[in-house]
Amino acid sequence: EMLRSLVGSEMCIRDSYYTCEDPELSDTLKDNLKFFLNKIGWDEDVDCFSIVPVKGKKIVAKVWGRPTNASIGIYKLQGTPRLLDFLYSAGLGSRRSEGHGKWEIVW
Repeated sequence: EMLRSLVGSEMCIRDSYYTCEDPELSDTLKDNLKFFLNKIGWDEDVDCFSIVPVKGKKIVAKVWGRPTNASIGIYKLQGTPRLLDFLYSAGLGSRRSEGHGKWEIVW
């Protein structure tokens, strides 16, 4: 038991965080969005969803004491009004429960 616990604790699965510098950001976010909506049982077409950096900047933020890639800036979001309203309430991307992924509307 103890050996199994030690080995298990040393194994680390690395999460991948995409930033505005990654060309696959929009497609990856769309795939994650499909998974998230399916998981909560919310039926919404996300094929029309896209996110394009207008003035994005890659930063490194501390998440649970570890440096993590992230993005800040201005982004153009496209999607159905229902989907965008949901994302405004729920947040966008990873670590939403920790306050990451919050965004505001800029006119």
